[in-house]
Amino acid sequence: MEIETEIEKEEELSTYSETDIDTNSSNENLFKVNNPINNNNFIQLINSSKYKLYQDQFISLFTKYNLEINSIGKLISNYAKSKGNINNIDYFNYIFYSENLITKIYKIKYFLKENKIDELIKEIRSINENILNNNILFVLYRKKLLYYIKNNMVKETFNYAEKYLIPLTKDNNILYKKLGDVMSLLAYEDINKCTNKNLVKEFENIDEDEITCLILRFFIDN
Repeated sequence: MEIETEIEKEEELSTYSETDIDTNSSNENLFKVNNPINNNNFIQLINSSKYKLYQDQFISLFTKYNLEINSIGKLISNYAKSKGNINNIDYFNYIFYSENLITKIYKIKYFLKENKIDELIKEIRSINENILNNNILFVLYRKKLLYYIKNNMVKETFNYAEKYLIPLTKDNNILYKKLGDVMSLLAYEDINKCTNKNLVKEFENIDEDEITCLILRFFIDN
């Protein structure tokens, strides 16, 4: 699977060693910390291929989403602290948590592409329980609900809606109406013959970039 290929690439770089060092290259330090390790190890580390890999990946994401590049250090620091890491974060910790977060982002992209909504939500919550609010959860669950409707799985549709979506509509008239709109698609024997095709498209599509950007902004702002 595609995600396995990406993760394998990450696992190849999961252990820091002297062979990672590229002494002929240099790199601006965007992973800013308060307690750098001793000077010799620090120089080796910031010139290592592993350090450059994760820094470049975050630079690419931040550039794509118009985020402030200098916030990369804050992102990783806040993510590490959310995982129970103490205040003294050194460069080795930065590489560990950078690898961890990037790998999870790869997984999330894969799960979304494959319509694995339950796995997607579980993965996002493993990053932080507070990232997903009711509105975002509703959009994600609705995509899975639409899958059941498109495959004429009526019993599964009602069970899934009752378990996951109806609780989100409590005291929220907007979400309640949106749930009614998607459930109305059960009236069509063939959902492809729905008169409002734009509505179906809206229900089915989830912006992968929006989900990724949401995760990055969460740790920049918290």
